[in-house]
Amino acid sequence: MVRLTISLTEALVGFQTRIKHLDGHAVTIAKEKVTIPGEVITISKEGMPVKDQYDVFGNLYVRVTVAFPSSLSAEQKRSVEALFGKPKIREEL
Repeated sequence: MVRLTISLTEALVGFQTRIKHLDGHAVTIAKEKVTIPGEVITISKEGMPVKDQYDVFGNLYVRVTVAFPSSLSAEQKRSVEALFGKPKIREEL
């Protein structure tokens, strides 16, 4: 399994990146939708060779980590609230 860290912006709007495979060729990893932290993306036929069938390859699994910012400025907070609305007071008993 490959581990990939993306930005919060990439997680929300989509991303495309390339990684170097063990054999040296480039593999493109892309997603156009929202990516959830910890999500696993499956890339068909880019994994390890199947035992005793060296021309057949399994799937490559990519676990995505989202790098959240450690803080936001007041302006950034206002921008987020403008996009998503103010958080509601939660009451869980």
